[in-house]
Amino acid sequence: NTHIEPATAMSGWLSSQEPPAGFTIDRECELKATDESKSVVRYAKHALDIEEVKQHIAAGKRPTRLAMTWEDRVSFELSETMQLRKIVFLEGTDDAKDGKKEDNFDADVAIATGELGELMPALLDALGGEAAFTAAVADQPAPPAATAASATADAEEGAPF
Repeated sequence: NTHIEPATAMSGWLSSQEPPAGFTIDRECELKATDESKSVVRYAKHALDIEEVKQHIAAGKRPTRLAMTWEDRVSFELSETMQLRKIVFLEGTDDAKDGKKEDNFDADVAIATGELGELMPALLDALGGEAAFTAAVADQPAPPAATAASATADAEEGAPF
């Protein structure tokens, strides 16, 4: 959980055309209406800095997916549930593929881990930071207390526990 909901942040970024520092908005987006019509507008390989996108957001459509790039190193699609999809590593990740397959796999995993390890904190900061997770245990009613008769009956059955 983040302090700013991803869909809310994406709406702001698209409306203002000012993504957070280190990020750029790419050319894919999906906007979905929140009313009973559930209408959907998808942009693919299309500039998103147009007035039409702002009008859809002003009319109540919320971004459910937005393609972005971080630091010109990682391209990805952010969803409203904060899933990262279509991750592509951009800067020099396909260089030197002349080694053994095992070496290439190890290098790919090392690069992916390193890049994602830096991307995630930057994305969390762009979404206002990580929200504290609190369980609502205090709001739930306490379970009914066992009666003495039922406790005695359970003991007489000889439960193995």
